[in-house]
Amino acid sequence: MMSRMPSGSPAPRAVLLLFAASVSLGLGCATRDPAGVEARVDTEVPEVAPSETQEGGTAEALPPIDMTGPIGGTRPAEVKLPDNYEAVEPDAAKRHPLIVLLHGYGATGVLQDLYLNLSREANPRGYVVALPDGTLNASGQRFWNASDACCDLAGGAPDDVAYVRDLVRQIVARYSVDPGRVYLVGHSNGAFLTLRLACEQTKHFAAVVSLAGATWADAARCKPELPIGVLTIHGSADPVIAYEGGTIGHPSAFAAVPYPSAKSTIAMFGDRNGCAREPVKGDPRDLGLTSLGRETTPWQYERCKAGGDTEHWPLEGAGHVPTFGAAFVPAMLAFLERHARR
Repeated sequence: MMSRMPSGSPAPRAVLLLFAASVSLGLGCATRDPAGVEARVDTEVPEVAPSETQEGGTAEALPPIDMTGPIGGTRPAEVKLPDNYEAVEPDAAKRHPLIVLLHGYGATGVLQDLYLNLSREANPRGYVVALPDGTLNASGQRFWNASDACCDLAGGAPDDVAYVRDLVRQIVARYSVDPGRVYLVGHSNGAFLTLRLACEQTKHFAAVVSLAGATWADAARCKPELPIGVLTIHGSADPVIAYEGGTIGHPSAFAAVPYPSAKSTIAMFGDRNGCAREPVKGDPRDLGLTSLGRETTPWQYERCKAGGDTEHWPLEGAGHVPTFGAAFVPAMLAFLERHARR
């Protein structure tokens, strides 16, 4: 489905309360998020031949993409177009940037967008925003198979790395999107997948933002081919994905699988991006979290490779579903806009 998202009033309070209640119940053995809402309508789009090359100009050995069916195939994704969308623009650098938003466990792309107000902020700035959905499991929860810890709890093993990669290929081929300015934003389970894609699909993404997620406990599993912009944001009082790291129970395997701390996660990406070992702390800033004041003191890694800016925003006193103010999405977009693959 494609639609234009006008700017306007914030998401309905009832929807946000439903979302906050769902994630606060925990994840795996720690959470049971209720399923969110769904909104999908197939649409006709112009056929455009895809063009994909590696940085050196060699064609990637990827399967052909479906140019006739709905965006996302059997898991259609809603695509929200900006008000100033131009369907024809021969210069790729003048086309629209794309953000793919990956939802948390038990939510949907539409519900995640309502929580963050992402498309309402990003569409007026010229962004195309895609809202895919994870696989529906036997418990009626949508999930992403992101890492060994999170969150394929039943062992179905959908290939969500390929799904998101090919979703981006479809959108770039069909819409006026700049392939050098494709970004990921993920929350919770979606943040785990966002960070996995930052490890495995750097040719397709210029930068990513992870909210309340983590990477592999085994850092050797993250082998990005190129430097990539990485911003991680995590509440210090998160009871679901703990700031200090923890485990997620897998009922099908009768096992608890570990995930690393927020500090270990960002340090690993700093290492992969060739940054200086120790981050520099910036000035406190206010992202609009309710009653918390200047709740974050950003960490920024220095001397990173070109395109590999690495930052962490710890949210002091915040939980798993922070209530952000108007400053949050613009601050996040400012980070993404520093990155482009050319």
